[in-house]
Amino acid sequence: MSVNLNDFLGDHPWLLWLVLAALLAGARLVVPSRWLLRLAAVAVLTAVAAAVWPTVAWLQLLVAVVLAGVVVVVSRSRRPAAG
Repeated sequence: MSVNLNDFLGDHPWLLWLVLAALLAGARLVVPSRWLLRLAAVAVLTAVAAAVWPTVAWLQLLVAVVLAGVVVVVSRSRRPAAG
């Protein structure tokens, strides 16, 4: 019996997003940047969207891009002013 990972991951795109989230969270342990942890949260939320709508890849990418944009805007607005 052969296992084709392309079929499995194609049927379960939420798993790809969770793996990406785990990699980003793991990279956060090595790199002292909070951006990676925030992007890991974006990947987890995108995994939820992928679990609900597994066949709509464009929607998953849209959710990821919009949430990453929100993270950037919120993070930039919380920065203290220099000077």
